Amino acid sequence: MNLWILTEERPKIEVLKQILNKFATDKQFCAFIDNLRILPVLENGKFSFTYELIGLRCNKVSKVFIKTVSGHSSFVDFLVFFQDKEPTIKDTPIYAIEETKTDDSESRNTGVYQRCSKFVFLHYYYPDVKMIMLYNLQVQQKKSQHKLIYSEQNFL
Repeated sequence: MNLWILTEERPKIEVLKQILNKFATDKQFCAFIDNLRILPVLENGKFSFTYELIGLRCNKVSKVFIKTVSGHSSFVDFLVFFQDKEPTIKDTPIYAIEETKTDDSESRNTGVYQRCSKFVFLHYYYPDVKMIMLYNLQVQQKKSQHKLIYSEQNFL
C-alpha cells in the first residue's frame, strides 16, 4: 500500500521524517529513513500536483506521495492516508496533523482557539482520525537548531 500525505504547502523534510517515524512506530513496521527527497510526479509531461517522497525503505509501504490540495474551509496542515489509490473525500485518514513553529508565549494562534478549532471541525467529517499537534520549536535564542515534538490529543 502507499502512504499519502495531503497538504496545502510543501512540507519540510524534518516534518516529513517525523510523520514517517510516527507512522512506522504506530504500525510497528520496520522502516529505514535516510536522505529524504521530494520529486515531482509528471503525467503526460505535465506536473500533477503530486510529489513522490523517496528515502523510506519499508516492506509494508510501496510508495510515499505528497499531494498538494486546497480546502474550502479550516484545513489541518497534513492529512495522512495509508491506502493504494489516491485518497478521495470518502476515504478516512489515519492522521490529521497540525504543525506549529511557535508556542503560546510567542503566538496566540497555537493555543486552544485557532489551532484546535481545526480539529473540532475535522472531527465532524472524520470522527475516528488520530489528531496530532506537531510542535516544531526553535530554541529560546532563535538559533537554527530545531526540536520536533508531537502531541496526540483528544480535543473533543
